[in-house]
Amino acid sequence: MRGELLIDKVSFEAFLKDRNIETSEDLSIVKDLKNISPINSASKSDISFCRFEGKSGIEIINKSSAGLLFIPKSLEELCGSSKVLLLPCNYPRLEILKLISKFWHHCENDENYDFSNNRCIHNDSNIGKNVEVGPYTIIEAGVEINEGCKIGPNCHLSNVKIGHNTKIGSSVTIGGSGYGFEDDPETGEVLDFPHIGEIKIGNNVSIGSNTCIDRGAIGDTIIGDDVKIDNLVHIAHNVSIGNRSKIIALAMIGGSVTIGDDCWISPSSTIRDWRKISEGALVGLGAVVTKDIESKAIVIGNPAKPINSKVGRYK
Repeated sequence: MRGELLIDKVSFEAFLKDRNIETSEDLSIVKDLKNISPINSASKSDISFCRFEGKSGIEIINKSSAGLLFIPKSLEELCGSSKVLLLPCNYPRLEILKLISKFWHHCENDENYDFSNNRCIHNDSNIGKNVEVGPYTIIEAGVEINEGCKIGPNCHLSNVKIGHNTKIGSSVTIGGSGYGFEDDPETGEVLDFPHIGEIKIGNNVSIGSNTCIDRGAIGDTIIGDDVKIDNLVHIAHNVSIGNRSKIIALAMIGGSVTIGDDCWISPSSTIRDWRKISEGALVGLGAVVTKDIESKAIVIGNPAKPINSKVGRYK
């Protein structure tokens, strides 16, 4: 279960003082802040952060509707001129980590499970009609599985909502924390970045065996309708995959990647974090994607580059 933000002005001011973050801004807005969300989807009741500097950072901040943003100190000049409450600091991502650790309350799961038929299903999960769950599968509290789904044996499902008629193979892990660490330059510690997001999986999705899909770090990981995911695929936190896209074996999708509708991600390909694969694009066999890909383009190689062709079905 996702949890909730429990914060007030006094405790937040104390937090800023402890973190050596100075501001002359009125912090009364804190009482209206209810959530922590990614900067590109945050609303006025959300806290977020911008890790980018320079022109790209300014553009992202100006587009954000968040109520409060931790931003790089180099962008301090934006303070007072933005509709968003900005808090300049040396390490915005680290400050969000510290804030989550202090003010985010995880809803505790009680130990009320159904262990019948060699399965472990929490009574606070929501399982629809005609759902098949294989033996030795664990379904945590808050999981929602809609009508007609089939879950294979030896799976572990947490922090996820699954649409109708979705099929999941064996030994699949969905909803665990992804890879995320932050160095604290003051203490030398390497800190786990807390994951508080969820996963939303659409209708008629297929997920192959031994695949791992991470929950969102702050926002959600999203898998659209009719997406087909092969065996042995890794999908990192905050990834968004559009409808009808196909992800083939041994593909690795980095954090916060956006894949549009009707894309094809070939075997053993790698997409680095924060890249955008536009609608109808094809990523070739073993390609290493380091830049955004245009609609209907074909890219191959390491680093991946477009070839003078378009995906066949769009000719």
